Amino acid sequence: MGRMFMNLKRIFEKIKEEGNPEVYQLLLDKFVVLYTYEDTYLMNKCSVHSVLRQDGNDMFLDCGGFGIIVDEKDNISIHT
Repeated sequence: MGRMFMNLKRIFEKIKEEGNPEVYQLLLDKFVVLYTYEDTYLMNKCSVHSVLRQDGNDMFLDCGGFGIIVDEKDNISIHT
């Protein structure tokens, strides 16, 4: 399994365990900015806060106007 996938899964489990997603919100927002910093279209569609979800075996980051999916092999895809 990939490093990014495992770290996002660990963050997701911590959020479920603690019930407080605000603690990890800055980290998730920085992850979104890392993958969209060159694409002004996506940056304009991004909402204020992104939400991390587990979708089957993949980690899904809902950013409002688009989503980022990270699979177990660290393949990252952006869907609008």
